[in-house]
Amino acid sequence: MQLKTASTTPVETPLPISQHEKTQFRARLMMQGKTVAAWCLENQLDTNAVYRCLRGLNKWHYGLSFHAVKAIRDYLSSHSS
Repeated sequence: MQLKTASTTPVETPLPISQHEKTQFRARLMMQGKTVAAWCLENQLDTNAVYRCLRGLNKWHYGLSFHAVKAIRDYLSSHSS
């Protein structure tokens, strides 16, 4: 599914974060000795939005949740082993 912005450029709508991604994300943070809150501060993200995404409470289509999901997936892809 794609959303269209004002410039009619299609933007990919992120899917919900899978259980595997949640586990990987938390494990990688733990290996680095970071908390989710510390990671949020480093990445200038709203801590509550990230926690809501990790718990599956948001729809991830726009706003803070959209940016949180994108940042989590970017983090996972940049730290893939």
